[in-house]
Amino acid sequence: MRYRRKISREEAGKNLVLITKNMLKSFPAVGESFKVSFEGKEGDVMIVSVPCQCVGPDKPHEHYYLEVDDLCNLRWGKIVSIAKNDNGDFSLRIQ
Repeated sequence: MRYRRKISREEAGKNLVLITKNMLKSFPAVGESFKVSFEGKEGDVMIVSVPCQCVGPDKPHEHYYLEVDDLCNLRWGKIVSIAKNDNGDFSLRIQ
């Protein structure tokens, strides 16, 4: 499994990576901590759910984000790749 996306200004400001709903099943459950490696260091991360009304108050829904707080600093416009390794852990790359 490999997930790639270009970091938005909002994601960079909050140090979060949006996880699309169709890719959510490729990651551990929302709220469950898991290991991600980045540039030789490893950290515990989790996917969080954030309520949203971006399509109007009649269509409330959730957005899902990977919190990468202490693991790395995200920058607007960079491409983030998250891959599931053979051992079940995940790795993150920024291009």
